[in-house]
Amino acid sequence: MNILLIKPTASTDTITPSLGLGYIATRVRGKHNVRIVDGPRDRLNERKLEAILREFRPDIVGFQLISMDIAPTWRYLRRIREIAPHAVTVAGGPHPSGEPVDTLYSFGPLLDYCFAGEAEEGFSQLADALADNSGGKPDNKTLAAIPNLVWHENGRGRVNEQVHEQDLDSLGFPAWDLLDPLSYPPSPHSAYARQFPAATITATRGCPYDCIYCAGSVIQGRGLRFRSMDHIIAEIDLLVEKYGVREIHL
Repeated sequence: MNILLIKPTASTDTITPSLGLGYIATRVRGKHNVRIVDGPRDRLNERKLEAILREFRPDIVGFQLISMDIAPTWRYLRRIREIAPHAVTVAGGPHPSGEPVDTLYSFGPLLDYCFAGEAEEGFSQLADALADNSGGKPDNKTLAAIPNLVWHENGRGRVNEQVHEQDLDSLGFPAWDLLDPLSYPPSPHSAYARQFPAATITATRGCPYDCIYCAGSVIQGRGLRFRSMDHIIAEIDLLVEKYGVREIHL
């Protein structure tokens, strides 16, 4: 299946690769064809999206959704329904993780599924299930078994059990070939950056705290999980040797 992953356009000066979409792309691309559109980097608008939809012909379109991106996501979803009505639409990220059922209902028939929390495994299972059904809706038993999925069951929103991957090394690296650091402008990574190209990587997931302004514990849980040191160093080596990255942000 053709899978289009989108980070919607937002007004921001922090134009950095989406590690979340990169990890999902890595998880599914063994069986599916994946493209990532980074809205801020690619200056995405409805006209550009329409051209991508006609050329790529996606079977699934997934959005990384923060609250400030609701308005552009709404416009993009309407255009998807016009240009690619067969495409299955999915949203994940901080907003659906904090308001899973509300997000599913807010977009109405424009949005088919959401994910609350980490989505690598669940999105992969959903893509496989859709492929097995030629893009049609899988049966309720199949949907109920997909971790972190938010879906309609008999007209009501259902949130499946939230599962966190314990072996972070098993997730591999984000699909850096789709998020080439050289394709990003010299702009802040985290709070700032001094040397470019720069890249951000994660060494852990989870946070024991519950800051009111942060979705970290909502998405990744409170238990702290670690990548192995060898795995982190291997990713740094890849970024430095293949992409010429000069500064790493953790």
